[in-house]
Amino acid sequence: MTFPGQPNLIRQGGALSRQGLLPMLILLTALAAAVILMATKPQVQGEPSEPIPATVRTMTVEPAAYTFRVLSQGTVEPRTSSVLIAEVSGMVSWVSPMMVSGGRFELGEPLLKIDSRDYENALASAQATLDRAIADQNFAQAEHARLAAIYGKQLASEAQWQQAQRSLNVANAAVLAAQAGLERAQRNLERTEIKAPFSGRVRSESVDVGQVVMPGGQLAVLYATDAVEIRLPIADSQLRFLDHAVIADGVYDSQSAPDVELTANFAGEAQRWSGKIVRAEGEIDQRSRLVHLVAQVRNDVRHPTDPLPVGLFVNAEITGSTVDGLVKLPRTAIRGNNQVLVVAPDDTLHFRTVSVLRFEDTWALISDGLFPGERISISSLQFVVDGMPVLVQN
Repeated sequence: MTFPGQPNLIRQGGALSRQGLLPMLILLTALAAAVILMATKPQVQGEPSEPIPATVRTMTVEPAAYTFRVLSQGTVEPRTSSVLIAEVSGMVSWVSPMMVSGGRFELGEPLLKIDSRDYENALASAQATLDRAIADQNFAQAEHARLAAIYGKQLASEAQWQQAQRSLNVANAAVLAAQAGLERAQRNLERTEIKAPFSGRVRSESVDVGQVVMPGGQLAVLYATDAVEIRLPIADSQLRFLDHAVIADGVYDSQSAPDVELTANFAGEAQRWSGKIVRAEGEIDQRSRLVHLVAQVRNDVRHPTDPLPVGLFVNAEITGSTVDGLVKLPRTAIRGNNQVLVVAPDDTLHFRTVSVLRFEDTWALISDGLFPGERISISSLQFVVDGMPVLVQN
């Protein structure tokens, strides 16, 4: 069954189908062309790149003798310190202006005086006793000589002769006793004037004019300034770097005493003093396990700096033993497990285990494992493979 106008509709539907097919054909053609182009593109042949060698700096092994330095610290103390003691009793009549804390004095300088009048009288009495004893001795000698003459002629009895001998012996003993008494009285009088036993300074004093002192009473604490000492603790591991013979001797003479340099900030600037290690204490401290060496600095010798003051805290550098054949490398050249990087003649790196005798500041001292003329890498390399090539920078 047909309707009017139906053939026209069929013709219009066919035209519409041909119009939708054309874009699809174009798209498929382009896609096929792209596939063909990709399949036929030329292949790029890549070439492996050569690795760029790492650049390193080297140091040539040159064994040499090396003198060790042992470091320590300590506080300056006086070599000689003395407590001033009264030897006689009496009232203090005079005190030197230098008898104050910090006062300076010279050897033999009077420091204080005790009222001496009683001791002057005692000296006069002792002198009179001696004069009387000498007079009795002279009489006994004359009587002994007279009796000796007549006793030989049998004009004196045995008892008289023995009595004359006894009187002479007693007179001689009395003279000796009187002389001892006179010397004692003289010393007591001299002790009323107390003089400095050495040149030095006053650390503290506890006496003044009008004070009555007794024998044995403490008057002041003095210390000598001609030389000072510093007690330096040394770890047991550091003793190997000092002369063992010196450590064993205990007390050193001026020839064998090791040198020591002391440094400190004093009077607003860094200063340095030279001294000697004069002795080693014979015991190891039970608490710290340290050995103590004693350094001495002579202040009575002219120094380019001020005299070393008591109480100053100083750093010490002790001259130790000298060892031959050591190699000195930067500390950064030592890698883990005491290894270094040796640059072979063909400029390749190789690990080498060495014996590190000691680390000092930024240096390492090698005692074994290296040979003269070898090149050691001193550059910091993050990744290292044994045998890798390197570029050596001069």
